[in-house]
Amino acid sequence: MEAVNLDTMLARFAEHWSPKKIAQINDYDVRIVKVQGEFTWHRHTDTDEFFLVLDGQLTIQMRDRNIVLAPRELFVVPRGVEHCPRADVETAVLLLEPGRVVNTGDAGGEYARPPSRLSPVREPVRETLYLQRAALEYSDLNRHWKGGHRFEQWRHELLAAGAS
Repeated sequence: MEAVNLDTMLARFAEHWSPKKIAQINDYDVRIVKVQGEFTWHRHTDTDEFFLVLDGQLTIQMRDRNIVLAPRELFVVPRGVEHCPRADVETAVLLLEPGRVVNTGDAGGEYARPPSRLSPVREPVRETLYLQRAALEYSDLNRHWKGGHRFEQWRHELLAAGAS
């Protein structure tokens, strides 16, 4: 497992109401989702539902009251309670749910979908920096020494090192 940067993960998708699984804890998924507008009224008969707002503002509408969450605030909807999340502005939310849970609970509908897996992008920093520097130097050599013996020797060394 790699470290997961939530901002980086959120920047990798734009669609609303489409949860992305970013990690797993035993049988539970850690999911992130971007939301805007009103979801669908639904309930989860077998499990509670955990919402943690990362950015924006989320209103969890329930039949008897509304809960308004700002960044770094969380709320757990108890199992069996009918609710409808709503966000007037684009909002990023972290969810913690059993892996088998469908986002629309018992309601189904147009937003029902299993979470897609969003894996961290692995970037070995040293190798990336080396190859970037090598590409710049190669470009500089190409401009100044094109056709020279030193250029060809250096080009061969770079290609052997994996900088094509």
